[in-house]
Amino acid sequence: MSAYAADLLTTPVLVAERGEVVFANQAAQRLFRIRSGGMWEELPGFPPWDEVFGKSASFPAGSFQVHTHRFGPWLFVEGLSRESPQDETTIPAEQVASMVHEIRNPLAALSGYVEMAQMDSDEKSRGYYQSMMREIDRLSRLTTDLLSVSRLPAVSPRRTAFDALVDNAWLAATSGRRRKRQRPPIELVKQYEPDQEIWVDPDRLQQVLTNLMKNAVEAMTETGSRVEVSLVEEDTMVRIVVADDGPGLSNAVLSRLSMTRFTTKKSGSGLGLMIVRRIVEAHKGRMHVSSPGGLQED
Repeated sequence: MSAYAADLLTTPVLVAERGEVVFANQAAQRLFRIRSGGMWEELPGFPPWDEVFGKSASFPAGSFQVHTHRFGPWLFVEGLSRESPQDETTIPAEQVASMVHEIRNPLAALSGYVEMAQMDSDEKSRGYYQSMMREIDRLSRLTTDLLSVSRLPAVSPRRTAFDALVDNAWLAATSGRRRKRQRPPIELVKQYEPDQEIWVDPDRLQQVLTNLMKNAVEAMTETGSRVEVSLVEEDTMVRIVVADDGPGLSNAVLSRLSMTRFTTKKSGSGLGLMIVRRIVEAHKGRMHVSSPGGLQED
């Protein structure tokens, strides 16, 4: 992200490496009283560097809730005001889109340079380059997610076979589990007629189903063994439910699901459920989350 683009943000953003702040936008300089070249230990209210570098973390610092994300040797840090609603975009969508494109251009160039460097590298160096490519891919996916939540996605509904969407989403959601040969297997249970059709954007709804199924599968413990998908037609609307028999969500987690970038995953961005909500809203629908014995979140 260029310095100009980052300074458009009202959110404080900084990047640190080996305990040194290598970049801080104007909001971070003003609110955290730190400049590029300063040391991590100078940041007021921040935990020690060794406690946060190895993982994604979230902690309070003054009037901000600070989130950290590791990208290779760098730690990306953003601070969200705890006094303002966290489910709203802090800057106009067109500015977000502009900044995302500014990020994507150098990422594409980096990807090309790394691919060329791999051609003439030895085996040890090739491993480093492959790690770099994974980080570049992860950043690219994050930019796509940012575009998805910055504005209501466009949808093109048409008559769509629901069962095909479910099968494709299930394959995508369980691909990692199959590669790792994780056991025990998780069963997909379908509670709908195999020939049912609904009026939706198939690509967008498959994205919703994949995200929800993947969340269910990744949360499974030894107590979970099935994911159930049901479809009920109600007048001019349809109700789609994705449920699992895993450990469920605590009241504390349910109460925070509507917060921007909230996640329980170590490497998660916290944008997945927001994207699901935005796609559902683009279809003139409403998302509802519940857990047995817990709260309900709309």
